[in-house]
Amino acid sequence: MRQSFTLIAFLSACLCNLPERSFAQKCGAIYADDNVVLASVDQKFYRSVDGGSSFSLVKPAGEDNIEVRCISKVNSTLIIGGINGSRIFRSTDNGATWSVANAGMPTISGVVISVPSRSLSVGSRTFMGGTNFSRYSDDEGLTWKNLAGVDDHTSAIKSTAGKLWHSSIYGTVSYSSDNGSTWTATSTKPYWLGFSGRGFVQFGDTLVALSDKNAGWAIERTYDNGATWKLAGNLSLGLDMVEVDGKLYATSNDGVMMSADHGLNWTNVCSSFKYYAYGGKMSVHNDDIWIASGNGILRYNMTTGTCNLNVPTSISAVAESGNIAVYPNPANESVQVKNLAAGSHISITDLTGKVLYSSVADSREIRINTAAYQSGLYLLTITHDGAKMVQKLVIGR
Repeated sequence: MRQSFTLIAFLSACLCNLPERSFAQKCGAIYADDNVVLASVDQKFYRSVDGGSSFSLVKPAGEDNIEVRCISKVNSTLIIGGINGSRIFRSTDNGATWSVANAGMPTISGVVISVPSRSLSVGSRTFMGGTNFSRYSDDEGLTWKNLAGVDDHTSAIKSTAGKLWHSSIYGTVSYSSDNGSTWTATSTKPYWLGFSGRGFVQFGDTLVALSDKNAGWAIERTYDNGATWKLAGNLSLGLDMVEVDGKLYATSNDGVMMSADHGLNWTNVCSSFKYYAYGGKMSVHNDDIWIASGNGILRYNMTTGTCNLNVPTSISAVAESGNIAVYPNPANESVQVKNLAAGSHISITDLTGKVLYSSVADSREIRINTAAYQSGLYLLTITHDGAKMVQKLVIGR
């Protein structure tokens, strides 16, 4: 089994399993562990217990329309942070049910960026931060305390080589060798334009840092705990970074990138990644890296080097407009869609997110000509009054 050594006891990332259509399906957070996958998609929260093949809608503490931005696990407790609703929730039954966990958290405004944006678990201590707070918990999220000694505008908290690294939106970077009890600020700001980092990985005396915004450059290195920094590599607008078996993987405006030389040179291993400013998070499990993007969840296999959209067979509790039937499937020359509600929007996309068909139903049944489609897997999406159904459609000749 492969493991990521960038994060200790927790992988913070994002899952999103609805493909790009005529409008974006954005994903905010992802978590993968054994067969359990948690996903935040378009202000809805989903859970899979079969490794991402199918998903059910989850309403944390009964709340709907919550956009989750970070997911962590400490011991056997899952913790999520969102930008609306009650914001912080915890689960002790592997994500099946959730309770509110805001004790000690500040009032967070509804502005999109003023929300929990990163979370990291180290041992029994959990960290969470956003653009107006930095907090930690020693009781698995039941209560939160102010994280003293760092800038109170968190961009990232990550662990590598026995140290915690904290960065702020003002460009300050601090490190801790005692699990966050005390912090030492680096003597210089490493990032251009005052923006701070989202990823830190250490190789011996070399610390590689990923910047979230920069003038076209997003990798910097330090050999002296931040006293001096040097630009390294050409990677723009970094979102997240993990290290697996000595290799770096990062999400950026360029795609999903891999470096085998500690960040000096990068190869694009997944160009279908679509940049989304609050996505890009990565979760490593076994040989896969689960990645959130603006066009759905990407699942990159480090052994085979393949990168595919991970599309669930079904998403329950969102297709509320009737017992919709799609047949034949596999299809050849055409496909029928029955039991539609009037005004339903129907689209067909390929796995890159390209829209091949789009229409609004004016009757309960429509026929779609698929004679020109190449053999392969497609996605048929139906939306009506906020409900959504995504169906795999196979074209065979």
